[in-house]
Amino acid sequence: MAEQSLVWKGEAVTARMRAAQIEGVNRTMGAAVNHARQNHTWQNQTGVLTGGIDVVKYAAPAEDGKGVEGVWGVQDVAYALIHELGGTIEPKNAKFLSVPVSEAAKRAGSPRNMGNLAYVQSIKGQPMLVDQHSGKVHYILKKRVTIPARPYLRPAADAKYPELAANIRKAWDKMKPGGSATPAAPTDGGGDA
Repeated sequence: MAEQSLVWKGEAVTARMRAAQIEGVNRTMGAAVNHARQNHTWQNQTGVLTGGIDVVKYAAPAEDGKGVEGVWGVQDVAYALIHELGGTIEPKNAKFLSVPVSEAAKRAGSPRNMGNLAYVQSIKGQPMLVDQHSGKVHYILKKRVTIPARPYLRPAADAKYPELAANIRKAWDKMKPGGSATPAAPTDGGGDA
């Protein structure tokens, strides 16, 4: 009877799987970022929100040592969450919210940046800020504004997360058995899932 021996390569297989998970998660997050940037329902005015959609933290082994985790979404754009979930905005330090309606008001950003404004009310009682000289309406004043939900992250996740297992499998298949070279994280927030 011939003697056979088993060569245990558990650590190499674990390293290869971890590297495949990292690449698969990064690829899936990149695809979700691209989907969210290209498939939102709002009208871009400045491009800040669309430009803010990105991978926030590339995939890495989870802190608890179980699996891999990464983070994508929007960082440092104050109004990102209200676009995603909707909600009501009320003034914090003023009686009214000022909603710009003229191009000059939109460029100014705030009534404080415009001169010669006067408070008036329309015949129906709508408060407004108008140019004192021309009477042109620059701002409509509101006690609150309700923003409808315009989800863009959740639909991207719904569209791209089902591809995660296939992305991990593709990464696994392209790595050499016994090798544990960890693929580099994408640098453009993109992916081709």
